[in-house]
Amino acid sequence: MGYAAQALYSTQNSCVLVTDRRTFGMAAGKSFDLPHRKLQQIIQGRVVFLDGGDAHSSVVLKNLSNRSQVCQAINRFR
Repeated sequence: MGYAAQALYSTQNSCVLVTDRRTFGMAAGKSFDLPHRKLQQIIQGRVVFLDGGDAHSSVVLKNLSNRSQVCQAINRFR
């Protein structure tokens, strides 16, 4: 999932990694590290949530506008 997250970040440039306790991410060149209770404040607008099967490998893409490119990146790692 790490490679997929990296590919998605390079495609979308707005990727959030969700762990079991905190939310880490990068969007528009700014990094953040937030507790889960603030996750809802991050996820607004068009969103894709990719669940890797556990809390350490879930990815959220926010403000998604290039859905076809992102889907192609996802399919490369299936």
